[in-house]
Amino acid sequence: MKKLLSFIAGASILVSSGSSIVACNKGDSLGLLISNFNNDYFKNMMAAGKDYAKEKGYTLNTYDSKADISGATDQTNVKDSMTKGDKAIIINPANVKNNNAIKPALEKDIPIINIDTEYDSSVGERGAAGFVSEQTKASSLMFKKIYNKIYGEDPSDSNKGKKVKVYAMWSNQDNDAEQKRFKGFVLENQEWIQIINKPGSDYKQGSVATGNENTGDAAGNVLTNEWSGSDSAKNAHVIWAGNDPMALGMKKAIDLNTDMKKWFSSTVDDKPAGFIVGFDGSDDVAKEVDSWSETERNHIYLTVKQEYSKIVQAAIDKAIELIKAEGAAAKTFDKSTEVEASVLYPKNEAPKA
Repeated sequence: MKKLLSFIAGASILVSSGSSIVACNKGDSLGLLISNFNNDYFKNMMAAGKDYAKEKGYTLNTYDSKADISGATDQTNVKDSMTKGDKAIIINPANVKNNNAIKPALEKDIPIINIDTEYDSSVGERGAAGFVSEQTKASSLMFKKIYNKIYGEDPSDSNKGKKVKVYAMWSNQDNDAEQKRFKGFVLENQEWIQIINKPGSDYKQGSVATGNENTGDAAGNVLTNEWSGSDSAKNAHVIWAGNDPMALGMKKAIDLNTDMKKWFSSTVDDKPAGFIVGFDGSDDVAKEVDSWSETERNHIYLTVKQEYSKIVQAAIDKAIELIKAEGAAAKTFDKSTEVEASVLYPKNEAPKA
């Protein structure tokens, strides 16, 4: 009888121990699919995500879609994530207009979280939740600052004739995040702005950085190729970049060409020109902005800092919540959770409170 009781006690310890292992999620993993590893902002996000997932008892596997806007690499990466057994997939989609990549995971009731960029609502099922920066408001504040810098006043009903001429560069005109940035900077300020390269309507205006997986180099190449034509950035007060790598790539391209470099100290319509603005707030571009001055103008003037740690942590928390919840995760959502972003200014250039 004593032996039987000892056996039962031992079995209870094993069951208890096994429950502890399950609670610690030993061996469980999450997938993080990034549209392009060749981006400091995403590198920082991945590093922060790996550390946070580890704290929560999970391994974070990362997958690179290599800026493949066709969505084919997204599909491959989702399949790889499923093969590895990731319990949830956090995706920064390279193609937001097509949800074929996530359909196999949704069919298996694997929780899908959108991060930084969200699938367009028109695709239908796009996952259980999304976490993005508040990009439109920050971009609008950035335009207000640049307008005041050029014209010495804020945009108002009385000065709609005073236009800021903008050279715009996208990595992908269908990218949800870049569209939100363009909306805040350009579309909400159309009465005070003029796009000088490939003008059009809505999001189909401006140039697109193509021809190189490194979007910074691609943006620099496109800008250089257009410099002598009708779409030249030399006719703009401001160069708008959909992300920091492109802003940095164009800055470098201008800086390395003696003739193009004159733009930094030029005027357009008798108003100061030579300003570059980006979006992400990566460390290298934050240093660029900090280095800008009236005597050293060959630096990026403004960018928006995204809180990559807060975004990825929120996405991981949601993924774990869905993994542990009873029943299947939702297949779609109405609106992403927005994390506040802030404009980074050069020294002594921040607006007074």
